[in-house]
Amino acid sequence: NYIRSAYSMIYVFAAFNTILNVVGFLMQVVLMVSSLLSLYYLKNHSQFVGLGITYSLTISATLFGFLTSFIELEKNMIHAENIIIYLNQLKKDQDRFNPIETSRFFLNGDISFNDVKLNYHDSIDVFPKGLNLKIKRGTKIGICGRTGSGKSSLVKLLFQIVSPTIGTITIDDIDIKELHGNLSLTNILLNLLDLRCF
Repeated sequence: NYIRSAYSMIYVFAAFNTILNVVGFLMQVVLMVSSLLSLYYLKNHSQFVGLGITYSLTISATLFGFLTSFIELEKNMIHAENIIIYLNQLKKDQDRFNPIETSRFFLNGDISFNDVKLNYHDSIDVFPKGLNLKIKRGTKIGICGRTGSGKSSLVKLLFQIVSPTIGTITIDDIDIKELHGNLSLTNILLNLLDLRCF
């Protein structure tokens, strides 16, 4: 589904680009014909006609630049909305849970995913067979997979950015839902390749 949505965005962008090129070409033709007619019938100065034709050639690029700027603005607004949603979720977690002393957990640091399933907006389950994984303290692991296989979702679950539909995630046999959000973040390090977190 994620790959299909990515290709859909490419197709939509290509379609808009084609439409803009056609519209720009038609506008160029209209402006050129109008300029030539004004030169012939209205006896306008040829330099103004040439200037009009020259600027008409940049219409397609201007329209494409406007579309690109609009898309970037929309993407940045979505990032801002995601940050606001995440901050509101953190506030709800702080109001719902009482801070637990650090001495009660993270003594060993074992992380376990027990029959975890996750759905994004009623889509197909990211882990259809359920994710069962145990990571021992000091263990170095690598998670590989194609796009949309759930690598990023695994990290989001661990940081409580998203909640599992079914199953539990534990650190030292304590469900992370019982942990204070800020306390979890101070004990786990996340190093992203992408500079955008949201």
